Amino acid sequence: MPIPPKTTTRREILLITAVLALVSALAYLPLAHRLGYYYDDWYLVYSGFTQGTHKFFEIFAIDRPARAWLVSAAYSLFGTSPLLYSLSAWALRLAASLSLLWTLRIVFPAHKQLTFFAVVLFTIYPGFLDMPNAIDYQSHIAAFACAMLSIALTVKLFHTSGTVKRIILAALSLLLTLAYLYLMEYYIGIEGFRLLVLYLARKERPFSHLLRTAVRTYLPAGLAAGWFLVWRMFLFDNQRAATDISGMFSSIAGSPLRLIWLVVHSVQDFLNTTLLAWGVPLYQIGFRLRLRDTLSGAGVALLALGVLAGGLYLLSRRSSDYADDETPAPEPEWGRTALLIGVLSVLISLLPVELGDRHVVFPTFGRFTITGTPGAALFLAGILFYLRRFKARLLLVMLLAGTAVFTHYANAANFVLEWESVRSFWWQASWRAPQIEPGTLLLADYPNSGIFEDYFIWGPANLIYYPEQKSDTPTPITLPAAVLDRGAVNAVLQGGAVQEVERRSLLVQRDFSNFLLLSMPTGSSCLHTVNGTQPELSEQETYEAVLIAGRSNLKTVLTDAEPHQPPAAIFGAEPAHTWCYFYQKADLARQQGHWEEVARLGDEAMALKEHPVDYVEWFPFVQAYAYLGREDKLAQIMPIINESAYLAQQGCRLFSEDAAGNGALYPDGQQMLVDAFCR
Repeated sequence: MPIPPKTTTRREILLITAVLALVSALAYLPLAHRLGYYYDDWYLVYSGFTQGTHKFFEIFAIDRPARAWLVSAAYSLFGTSPLLYSLSAWALRLAASLSLLWTLRIVFPAHKQLTFFAVVLFTIYPGFLDMPNAIDYQSHIAAFACAMLSIALTVKLFHTSGTVKRIILAALSLLLTLAYLYLMEYYIGIEGFRLLVLYLARKERPFSHLLRTAVRTYLPAGLAAGWFLVWRMFLFDNQRAATDISGMFSSIAGSPLRLIWLVVHSVQDFLNTTLLAWGVPLYQIGFRLRLRDTLSGAGVALLALGVLAGGLYLLSRRSSDYADDETPAPEPEWGRTALLIGVLSVLISLLPVELGDRHVVFPTFGRFTITGTPGAALFLAGILFYLRRFKARLLLVMLLAGTAVFTHYANAANFVLEWESVRSFWWQASWRAPQIEPGTLLLADYPNSGIFEDYFIWGPANLIYYPEQKSDTPTPITLPAAVLDRGAVNAVLQGGAVQEVERRSLLVQRDFSNFLLLSMPTGSSCLHTVNGTQPELSEQETYEAVLIAGRSNLKTVLTDAEPHQPPAAIFGAEPAHTWCYFYQKADLARQQGHWEEVARLGDEAMALKEHPVDYVEWFPFVQAYAYLGREDKLAQIMPIINESAYLAQQGCRLFSEDAAGNGALYPDGQQMLVDAFCR
């Protein structure tokens, strides 16, 4: 006999909502005020900042035109505030969780405890690691919330008989389905979860009645999905291979072997989505934290577990459904059903990802798990069903929840570290370079994050040096950039090729014969603006930078121009003037030939007990002290530099060759440098 339905009271829902809100806030928001801009954020913020929201419609015209409406609305509401985007992402994530709760309570009214646990784990699922990147991923998270609410409305429609109510539910479901598909086309795999939960909603109705009702119920969402596929495949001119649906299927048809790999990758990605997501990101991210962040993350995780335990206690006081064992005896098929539906919905959700030749890889491509999280939650609920004792269930849920919250904190801490490095990089650039000549190609290297696209560099650079309003289409980028990889190195060494690249109506013209190399080798180093005639390189410098350093054109730094300060709305307040400030100002004064100013800055820094971690940063000061005959200061610094054979040999070569041409002006000082480095 099936277990009779159990009603859910309003107070019960409010209490669950409060628990989900608090636990998710602890997972996603503790470091939200310290987050900044990442990856694709840069071309979005640059476009909005310099051209207004209308530019977004040109940017997304090539692949996801509807996304422009959401991005424009978000930019109009939140401007350049990362915190507001993070709060919005959290609210959307919570909305998706409440939608899943609504769905599961309709489909499984007799399993309140298990559905509560499933929704908690769904809410703080640790495989999706892009919540801190809330500006760019606002569209992804909003689309997911629309999808989950649409599914809940569809399930509610299945159990609604009033004509007016059914029309309203059907219309909302249809519109939300169109909204999420037009925002993120590969989310269409979540339709598998919708169909499967409709199957579960059948109860004990006759099959003929079930079929008619299911068809009518799914019809709004089905029509929306069908129309979208027709539009996307036959009417829309998609210009991006990664989102080309027709190309995905043709690649399978053209290579049967690829079908085998699709099956293999589907199994791998299923395991990543359902099970490994709870451990792999923790291993990759959590174990690299500083001790302070580890302790803070553990504290936040324990607080979240306290909220969860307290919420469960209050729920159990109101209803025994949250405290009893819910043994499998009354409904032995439920566990197998939950596991089966979970497996199938995850595999179906991953199919568009696999067809696009993308895979779930933590942490970089964890975003592809998001459409599989409802199925993963149901899969975990099925596992919990077979744990007969309540304490065993609770222990497993607490372990998974604590792991998830700690993983999210660790992930956010790494994002904070990345932002602090990038922010420091560009503040130091503004201290060092008052202005950079238009057309200069920037090649750069960040210490705590990779540079995968050129706009990671030209976005912040142009926001600082050329933030003027623009109206051209395509928009020319005044300071272009290139990723410092093998291709860029080859272009430089082969004599300086000229490239023109247009992406998303943004035009970049790269002249590899006229570039400026900006390097921050480690998180403890300062920004090094490399002078090709006297390239001073850190021991930690990348090989790519070493190969091209001698061709970096420092003359592109316009030393007499009006200084450009990073806009505070994006880069925050100016950092404290510690060692790197003195180094940047001294390096600028050296380029201007103001040796007295270099020495003065060195004296001030040492009086404040400021000093470098990367000893190559002593070079401007020892050069100034030598030229000014300050042997006492030179004798104080040189033993530190000569601890490194690499720096000693580098200094000996640079000052012996005197490619910068200062020896003729300061022959005694030049000889002093040669003697100091070439011992």
